[in-house]
Amino acid sequence: MSENTDFIILKQGDVEIQGKYTKDDLKRVSRKLEIAASIGLIIALLLLAYVKFNFHITHTASSSMVPTLSVSDIGIYGPVGEVERGDIILFDPTTEWNANIPVIQLYNGTFFTKRVIGLPGERVRMEDGVVYINDEPLDEPYAVYSNNPEPYRVEMRTMAEITVPEGCYFVMGDNRDHSDDSRVFGVIPRENITNTRIFSFPSLTGLLLGLANDDQFI
Repeated sequence: MSENTDFIILKQGDVEIQGKYTKDDLKRVSRKLEIAASIGLIIALLLLAYVKFNFHITHTASSSMVPTLSVSDIGIYGPVGEVERGDIILFDPTTEWNANIPVIQLYNGTFFTKRVIGLPGERVRMEDGVVYINDEPLDEPYAVYSNNPEPYRVEMRTMAEITVPEGCYFVMGDNRDHSDDSRVFGVIPRENITNTRIFSFPSLTGLLLGLANDDQFI
């Protein structure tokens, strides 16, 4: 950002916004962010004080959950209860059957964030981007696909049917053409799931512009 008379210049990637926001606007947004962060911290501390479980605070580094989770969002993840379809979970992707897969080796030691799609014992398949659970199409208002994906990503929109083993879960990112998930590394055992998402804070860009700049990641 640089000063231009009473205005500031905002840069987000190749996009430059001029003559729209002042330093006062930036200060107001900063105050909102501080208030939101303070409220979130208080809530997290209260939860930690009254519930003796494992909580985790992290930021979204990947675009695989856009637009549900914008890049740089701060997420509060709580203890794992009964895992249900639609839950957004934090987990260790490494299992005994996928340790040699390149994506697992590349992100060795990194915990992933994805959405639970298939439950134990269910049959899961994909046809042209539509997920079927036990032959029934799954309603997924959160899922998005790119307009110009890489060819191999288009191929990932179709997947042969698998049956999710007992004690395991099939997970996917909401940003389907930018997500390495169970289509790549297989199902995830229950013991690999460490936390479930409670809520998230929007990024500074989202607060300042009134929206998340997710379109550049889709």
